[in-house]
Amino acid sequence: MRLFIALILLSVSARALPLQPMEVINPIAPIEDKNLGTLIVTVPDLSARDNEEIADLDIQTGNTRLEAGRPVRMESGEYVIQVTTEGVASHKSVAIAEARTTQVDLAAVSVNWDMDVLKVDLGPKPALVARGRTTGFRLRTKPGGDWLARTPGKTRFRAMLADDYSFWFDDFPILDKLTETVTAGQISRITLPVVPDKRATINLIAPPSRLFPDAMANAAKCGGEAFVVQGTSSLDDLRFNVPLSVWTGADYDYSGRNWAESYDQTSLQGKHPFRFFPRESTYRNLLYKVVVGNTVLPLQLKPGESTDLQLHRIDVNDVLVTRKDGSQELIPGTYAVETPSIKDGSKWKAVEFYDWQRGCTESPVLLPNPRTKTGFNVVPGIYRVTVSFRTKEGPQTYVQVVDLR
Repeated sequence: MRLFIALILLSVSARALPLQPMEVINPIAPIEDKNLGTLIVTVPDLSARDNEEIADLDIQTGNTRLEAGRPVRMESGEYVIQVTTEGVASHKSVAIAEARTTQVDLAAVSVNWDMDVLKVDLGPKPALVARGRTTGFRLRTKPGGDWLARTPGKTRFRAMLADDYSFWFDDFPILDKLTETVTAGQISRITLPVVPDKRATINLIAPPSRLFPDAMANAAKCGGEAFVVQGTSSLDDLRFNVPLSVWTGADYDYSGRNWAESYDQTSLQGKHPFRFFPRESTYRNLLYKVVVGNTVLPLQLKPGESTDLQLHRIDVNDVLVTRKDGSQELIPGTYAVETPSIKDGSKWKAVEFYDWQRGCTESPVLLPNPRTKTGFNVVPGIYRVTVSFRTKEGPQTYVQVVDLR
């Protein structure tokens, strides 16, 4: 009886030994399904070009991020692909069909223009605007900026959807709106014809010589001697020898009443060009002026116009006094300067002298009337110089009108 039971147990164990191998399913591998379609997005291959590259690219549809050149299985239906480069996105609708592959070929696009003819020394800088007709592509570069952030030694391309794209520079008559067709899968190099030069240029020419030291002795060292200013201030009420922005970061003149939206400055040596895109005076009441030694000259320049402006200098010597006995003597004194009011030419307006103190570290201060044997630079105009001095007979004045137009 015991033997019979043991044989039965052995028989059961023997039948359990030869197990059939089980089918292993990889949970990561996609499940083949005839109802799925395939989507693949491609970009032109620039890998063989050492000096060209595709800028950082992000492609996604819905919540799914796609990798260029890699197929993705998707359920059939309508989808929107979003292509983004440096924060600028465009979109395209695609239909995914069962058991079919849908391929979207992006183009590689570079846009170039002559940056040199757009450089300015003051005032607004042009910004490139680009628009896609159907893809929703809307780009506005930073003022004065390029098509893409630069990589040294590289030409960078945007991966873009095929479309008709229009290009222009906002608010500037530099380029008539240009439309270019970008074809899927192609490498497009677009050059914008931004000529002729629409900038205005004013060349400031320094006075040929000077006899005495500057009345504003620190102006050249601390902040420049000549300025071209764009602003909205009154032309007749300007105190602008050295901009407050140097130490406060704000662009306004000493009086605090007149705003200067933009300016550039130079020391007076030889010939110095200032380039800018002029706006009509009706545009936000923008005004342009040359400011030298706190004397002001309004500008009337048109796009593409260039002009030379010869600056002048007034040097004031001691007063030569002839006495009754025929002897002569140079007597030192001080002087005041006036110029005709821009608003009312029959009235004279004082020219105030400001200068930095203590090694350019503190705000400029209003100077008393300068001493003789000093001089100052001026824009073309008429000036009345009144010299005050003292003789044995008492206080005296000497007045001279200087025409430097």
